[in-house]
Amino acid sequence: MSGATAVGDWSVVGQLADLRWLSFDDVQTIDSVDFVLRLGALQRFYATGNTKVADGRVAQLGSHPVLRTIGLAQSRRHDATAAEIRKRLGGFRPF
Repeated sequence: MSGATAVGDWSVVGQLADLRWLSFDDVQTIDSVDFVLRLGALQRFYATGNTKVADGRVAQLGSHPVLRTIGLAQSRRHDATAAEIRKRLGGFRPF
């Protein structure tokens, strides 16, 4: 999703059970990444550019059972950095 700033509720994406790669680039704000935890096949997640997670709770991504790669825009509101989450995921693991 690049530049899709008019979408208000991204949680519907959580219904795409077979989704393996999800990238938000310059979408301004995602309310929460809670829906990402429901994406059981997701291996790569990016929220980059000017994309911010409104509730700041991104550390929970480190408990995703399949996620291998993560990229996050820097934000003082986030409760963890991408590097901290990568450590919880076991570091970068190429496919």
